[in-house]
Amino acid sequence: MALANKKSAEVHGLIPCCPSCETKYGIFSAKLLAENNGMYLVHVNCKKCRTSILALVTNNQLGSSSFCLVTDLNSEESLLLKDKTSVHLDEVLNLHELLNSKKFLKTLTEEEI
Repeated sequence: MALANKKSAEVHGLIPCCPSCETKYGIFSAKLLAENNGMYLVHVNCKKCRTSILALVTNNQLGSSSFCLVTDLNSEESLLLKDKTSVHLDEVLNLHELLNSKKFLKTLTEEEI
């Protein structure tokens, strides 16, 4: 869903240009993915370099702010992930240990006959 005029203008002011190529975003280039209590999850795709960002835009009594993340996900893929659980530190450490284990490295270097 495209952002309404007021919300689009707010997002445009907080995220004025692409972080990769610095091309200015158009006012209607943002796509609202979710909204909850004055917080907006927004997907923006640069028309020039095709870089996408996910932004969490918040509005409160002190003003508006945004947190942006460069991503290779399109808006539909982003929606699929928004309700998933986060990755825990133990899972990251376990994967790190696996990738650095001799057994894993040996498996990668063995040739099949």
